[in-house]
Amino acid sequence: MKKLFFIFIIILAIGIGCFYPYKENIRYILDYLYFVDVVEQNSFYLKNVPNSYTKKIYFNKLIDCNSMSDFYDILSEFSLNYEIDGHYGIVDNASYRSMQRIYMDLVKDGTVNSSNWNYQQLANQKVFDCYSKFEKNGELLDENSKKNVKIDCNYNNDFFVMKFDTFDISLLDSFVLIENQLQNFTGDKIIIDISNNKGGSDLIWQKLVSILSDDDYIYKTKIIGRGKLSKKYVDSYGINTIGDTSSFFYMDNIKIKTKGLYNFDNIYLIVSNETFSAADSFARFSESTGFASVIGRETSGFGTGLDPMIVKLPLTNLLFVLDAVGKNPITTIPDYPVDDISVENVMNCILKNHY
Repeated sequence: MKKLFFIFIIILAIGIGCFYPYKENIRYILDYLYFVDVVEQNSFYLKNVPNSYTKKIYFNKLIDCNSMSDFYDILSEFSLNYEIDGHYGIVDNASYRSMQRIYMDLVKDGTVNSSNWNYQQLANQKVFDCYSKFEKNGELLDENSKKNVKIDCNYNNDFFVMKFDTFDISLLDSFVLIENQLQNFTGDKIIIDISNNKGGSDLIWQKLVSILSDDDYIYKTKIIGRGKLSKKYVDSYGINTIGDTSSFFYMDNIKIKTKGLYNFDNIYLIVSNETFSAADSFARFSESTGFASVIGRETSGFGTGLDPMIVKLPLTNLLFVLDAVGKNPITTIPDYPVDDISVENVMNCILKNHY
């Protein structure tokens, strides 16, 4: 039935392209069909899909669609009919500019190769032209804007406390401050608070690990995926996958080399149900390798080591993101469950229970 529905829709779309007076709409319809196919065939955390009746309703809306802004609104509304966990959604102007800046910086400093899949989507001239032509809600994030993010550090008796509310790539510039402040620290306990961290770049926590420990780390975990486009995305990183497009997996191999600056044995990571994406990756790494004791509440999860896949719609050049691969279990359960995750309470728990 599903295949028959898509055959009917494609034939109808071709017919509209031949006879409908506004042939511009055919590209909206075909990109809509492309979106449906990619999401349903490739999203790792897909839990439920809209029925054929719902899909037909939005197909009919696109027949009367007369602008890119309308198409964006219709597709964004339709996307909510999928029940998907993790990273997923149509990319708006602000997100596009932000992701473009991040990947340009990564390529500039050599961290990411210019052949990177996501960079190629963001650097595509047609995509740039698309987001330059229409403005969602009349707002367009300035291309040169920078997030005002920082790391909060402070001393508390034998504890050195760092709070990361994000792992935004711009934080790489703040590590000189951390290194300098650690020179004056005479205690032996480090607390890293990522309880409200929604993620960002794995490079941030990996650099933090290289500073705080004099051990080199090699950490492997199994990552699973499905779908032709997902496999193509993973292959673009030069990763060897096992299996076919219906089901494949690979071993994520994280290597962290110490900078030899410090060697703290007592490191504690505070997490919660708000700890997501790259922050969850940090929690999983810390727990698995023994780098840090993980304290708090079960994380939100969805950290894999690969950025979410960015997909370009072929005709309109809008972008959307989704998790091309995933892991099981999705979340990270702390070594030491604690309901009150305030720094003060965590410190008391560490001292009282000798974590």
